[in-house]
Amino acid sequence: IAGPHVCGDALDVSGHELLVGSFRPNEQLQIFDIRSAQTINTVPWVGARRGAGCKLYAARFSKGSADAPPDLLAGAGVGALDGAGELRLFRRDGLDAIGRARLPRAIYALDMSANPSGDRIAITGGDDSVSVLEVPARPPAQPLS
Repeated sequence: IAGPHVCGDALDVSGHELLVGSFRPNEQLQIFDIRSAQTINTVPWVGARRGAGCKLYAARFSKGSADAPPDLLAGAGVGALDGAGELRLFRRDGLDAIGRARLPRAIYALDMSANPSGDRIAITGGDDSVSVLEVPARPPAQPLS
């Protein structure tokens, strides 16, 4: 798979899909078919001006099961212009943004709880802290608490 610029724990596999987070301000979160190496989707990072997006260090599918595939995905990294940490959470079906969080510095790693609904996300970064965030049920994009 040519194109992604991976600079951290920004690869995750679910079935035949590969989620890739790239350290670049555009097309930074993509899903590929690992059988064909073709792009399935580029996740829209809405709100970022061209060249001012978030460069990703981390990407993750929620933890699914044999009966319930992952229904969420997330990407996190650093703002290309302001250096602040940014996390965005998306529904797998439709790629709608359902949550976001910002930290004063870059976010280097993330993980989601083992619950198939992905009810918690842990993030850590350059501010020397680990934060555990609640995932909203299904509201429009809003800050995570």
